[in-house]
Amino acid sequence: MIIRRTRAHARPLFTFGLVGVVNTAVTYACYLLLHLVMPYLAAFLLSWVAGIITSFFLNCRFTYHVAPTLRRFLAYPLSVLPNVVLSTLGVVLMVEVLRWNERLAPLVATVLAVPVSYLLARFILLGDGMGSAAEASKESDLDRPTA
Repeated sequence: MIIRRTRAHARPLFTFGLVGVVNTAVTYACYLLLHLVMPYLAAFLLSWVAGIITSFFLNCRFTYHVAPTLRRFLAYPLSVLPNVVLSTLGVVLMVEVLRWNERLAPLVATVLAVPVSYLLARFILLGDGMGSAAEASKESDLDRPTA
């Protein structure tokens, strides 16, 4: 029973990590492109918009196996907000205080904020944070699939 529980929790975490790699690549590519035409902090924050949208749809589909509903879409940024705050503070600290390269700092800050993001995304997309995807499938008017 313990092994079954461990597998049940390890698989979504592993998938979340893979989705995170794809999402990080999308976000980082956006950051590099935007940083060509604007300061690092503005580029970093705007690239997160693309990252949030990408992460939402990928995590609904591959990590939690739930329908991407309007309610979940509107709530999902709440799971990412602490990540954005933590990683933004990390980027500013790394660039302004530690004098790290502006291209490297966003990658390091993003990786360090992953555990918080996983737990909050799980809570928002599955409800209680430890339930199954089947338990999260109850839909209200706002819970109709967005795509």
